[in-house]
Parts: sequence; C-alpha cells; structure tokens
Amino acid sequence: MLLFIAGCAIARANLGDTPAQIESRYGAAQAARNDAASGMVTKFYIRNGMGIAVKFLEFKSQSETYIKGRQAGFSDSEIAALLKENSMGSDWSSVYKTAALERWELKSRDATAVYSHTDHTLIFSTKEFIRSAGRIKLIDSGS
Repeated sequence: MLLFIAGCAIARANLGDTPAQIESRYGAAQAARNDAASGMVTKFYIRNGMGIAVKFLEFKSQSETYIKGRQAGFSDSEIAALLKENSMGSDWSSVYKTAALERWELKSRDATAVYSHTDHTLIFSTKEFIRSAGRIKLIDSGS
C-alpha cells in the first residue's frame, strides 16, 4: 500500500500541468491523438501497472484518467492519494456514492472526480474541460 502511494507521488500527473511537466514524470507518451477541430491533444501513458490518458486543452491538462482494467480495483488509500495529487490547492468533497460509482467535487468547484468500481477507472476533469465537452469529440468512433 505504502509502495503505491510513494509511486503515485513520483509518477503522477496533475490537473493543470503542461505536456512537458507530465512527460518529465512519465516519459514519452505511448500514443497521442490530436483533434484539430477542438484543439484537444490526448496522450496515453503506462505507469506502475496503470493506463493513464491525459487530455490537454490550450497546453494544460484538463482531464486525466487512471485505469487498472482487469486488475483489482483501486484501494481507498490509492484513490485518496490520487485525489490529493489532483486537488489544485483545494479540498475534495464526496457528492455521490453507490456500490458502482463515486463522485467528488473540489470545494473550489474547479474540478470533479469520478471512480467506477466496475471498470476500475478514476477520471479527473476540470471545469474548463466539462464546459468544453460539447465541442469536443470525447470518443473516437473510428469514422
């Protein structure tokens, strides 16, 4: 448990970071996608057994997704460590919790976090990203 938290502190992205800051932690991205229409760049990383997708708008991280996939889900302490790393100087408040899903919001209202217990996926999104979601193609349908 302590090992994971130490790993998170060393190899984490933070909402608001630049691509250079994130790549200094993770190394080169495994893959990248550019959406010219919205200006969004998505970069994909693998670190400490997790898949990490970081979405950038205007050269700042606006959404970060941590995925364990088929592995065991994130522990409470792992989630707490990632929430702390992505707090943007504010505190998180739990706003919704079921057996399948948990949601937090920063008290500053600058970001939200959602954890899916079924998919073992933790997603952080800034207010800016959520506002722009209508003009961003979030999922590539392959067309």
